[in-house]
Amino acid sequence: MLKNIHAIGLASLLTVTGAPTDQDRPPRCTAEGHVCMWEDAGYRSDTYVNVNAKAETGWHNIDEWDGDNEISSVINNSTCTIKLYSGDTPKESDHVWTVKPMDYISNLKHLKDASGTDANDDVESYEITC
Repeated sequence: MLKNIHAIGLASLLTVTGAPTDQDRPPRCTAEGHVCMWEDAGYRSDTYVNVNAKAETGWHNIDEWDGDNEISSVINNSTCTIKLYSGDTPKESDHVWTVKPMDYISNLKHLKDASGTDANDDVESYEITC
């Protein structure tokens, strides 16, 4: 009887609070040690970066970007540090943001540089340091 009451209580709680849906959960960055970047916040739309961090150390330009609506969410599922640049190269960048190891950032509006500028829609290139 007590088990039934607990089950009913849990079902009621999930109904009231809402059970997490697949849409609420970040997608898996394909493998341990990978870095992934999406066009839209919430890990949605096109995935423009999905690399093994240790195999891809160094600087990389994000293909297909020409200054509009860049990266908005990032998963760093590695022990490496990722620097995001606002320009096509580090020297051309006005802003640099750092993504720590094992960090999930669902909206780059929350990632700010030293001047307080957020990274959302402004990332053109990145660098991986392990």
